[in-house]
Amino acid sequence: MSSPRLQDLAPSRHILRTVFGDIQPTKIDVLVQTFETCTFSAHFAGESKYGTCDLLVRLDSASGQLEQASAMQQLAHLSIPRLVPKIFKVGCLTDVNGQKVEFSVMEFINGTVTLESIWQDLEDGQQAVLMGSIVDAMKEIQSLRLEDEAVKKVLSKTPFSHTMDGNSIPVADGPQLGYVENAADLFAALIKENNPKSPTSSIKTSPSGDGFILTSTYDGLSQLKIPSDILKDLQGRFVFCHNDLEPRNILVRSVPALDDAVKSYKLAAIIDWEMAGFYPFAYEYCLKDHVLGSSNLQFSWYTLFKEHTRLLLPAHESTETVIQAVDIIMSSRRKRLARNVGILVRERWIIREKLIKGSDLRDGWVRRADAGSID
Repeated sequence: MSSPRLQDLAPSRHILRTVFGDIQPTKIDVLVQTFETCTFSAHFAGESKYGTCDLLVRLDSASGQLEQASAMQQLAHLSIPRLVPKIFKVGCLTDVNGQKVEFSVMEFINGTVTLESIWQDLEDGQQAVLMGSIVDAMKEIQSLRLEDEAVKKVLSKTPFSHTMDGNSIPVADGPQLGYVENAADLFAALIKENNPKSPTSSIKTSPSGDGFILTSTYDGLSQLKIPSDILKDLQGRFVFCHNDLEPRNILVRSVPALDDAVKSYKLAAIIDWEMAGFYPFAYEYCLKDHVLGSSNLQFSWYTLFKEHTRLLLPAHESTETVIQAVDIIMSSRRKRLARNVGILVRERWIIREKLIKGSDLRDGWVRRADAGSID
């Protein structure tokens, strides 16, 4: 077992006993560890009570959202069980210091590496094949609906449950932004999430009573009118999204090479469903524009994702509305945090990569025509 710093959350004997009972693991490997969270693998000499020798355990003492995030993962497992680790148990315990700790126990995916660790070494054809597999998985999870009985059962212990009375199923998003019942509230939740104490943008009812007006507190950022018919259209376009599909959250497994053939990989798992929920797909699509240069430093991944998922966007004005709204909200936040180190590093990365915004809203970032080679 790794030797944690004194203040870090750790898989103590008390926690292990509470989580696993009498049959204890023979080996523990701490994978990620902070004061508030800990992720570790647990290996058993024989099969554990869950029917497997290897398990992955997550501990969380702060967010209060592990149960909800686990529900999102369970939903994804319903749709693509071959690619989403099965969750066996979710619960809450009290450690020896009296601190409440949430925990989840799930399947551990052996023999894999993150796509991030090998992406740059892959040939273009291999990258395209993997992206095709990922997009196929996205299509499958987008088929989930709140009114499905299996979905209702998974969500019965989350804040989603109150939306399932009678035949009226309002829209909803997920743990990251909270739970909403209409498209306008989604934008309000996004504003609050990005700067809860001092919002950098606002959404108010239009003076004409037809929809809403989204406005930045900063000059130079456009104001956006969102008519009622656009909101009504969005109401029917909420689908299940991961919202953090970056190479670090995708596991791949090597495929045996024939003779001197180049080593190749196949998609093994999609992990970390904390940001998942029901959103217009345009939100997940344009979110990539705002994390490029921070959560993702692979421009080739970004462009391939855009290329392969563009056809999943609804051919409706509401798609452009979501992209514009998210841009106003996120850009306003960055202006407030102009001196933030992370923001400055991202800006420099975009300059170094010689990127500009494309002429079409759906393009996102593109390379300048005179970019030449990138060092």
